[in-house]
Amino acid sequence: MTTPAERLVYGVATMRTILSILMLTAGSLSSRAGAMTQEDIEQSQYQMKRLVILQSTKDIDAARATAAAAAETLSLPLQLNDVEPHPTLGLSHSAQVCEANGYSWPCYMPRGRHDDGAYISIEHSGAFETFAEGYFIVVAASAAGRDPVIRRTLRAAKGQWLTAYSKQTSEYVGCMR
Repeated sequence: MTTPAERLVYGVATMRTILSILMLTAGSLSSRAGAMTQEDIEQSQYQMKRLVILQSTKDIDAARATAAAAAETLSLPLQLNDVEPHPTLGLSHSAQVCEANGYSWPCYMPRGRHDDGAYISIEHSGAFETFAEGYFIVVAASAAGRDPVIRRTLRAAKGQWLTAYSKQTSEYVGCMR
């Protein structure tokens, strides 16, 4: 049987051991965090996405017509998000949409940040790395590279749009403000 004094000594020793372990762990974590380079930080703000593209055009009216037809033919929601052509950004949301999301007008938030899935939208090619500038693209799906929604949507789209394809891109998902 241990005395209260022995239990106190044992308890203090146990607490010191736990405290030492915590301090070592914290030191290890902080040294790893400090090892991140600026390039690591910048790369962590991008995610690889794959888009199913039905059409690329410089004509916004042609893109709208394709988007409407695709929504009906593929039975997918049409989410145009109140975008209009803009001379600097390519596309911009309305002043009301920008304001509601905490941005000043003009603003453009391309799909894929937090809204992956199968639905029809019109996007501007300049918002995606490796895409040629200056095109309105009709997109039927966006998701991480191997997500089954990409294969399913592309297969369905190929029945009507023989030139439909999927393309991988790195998309910025960091802070927009």
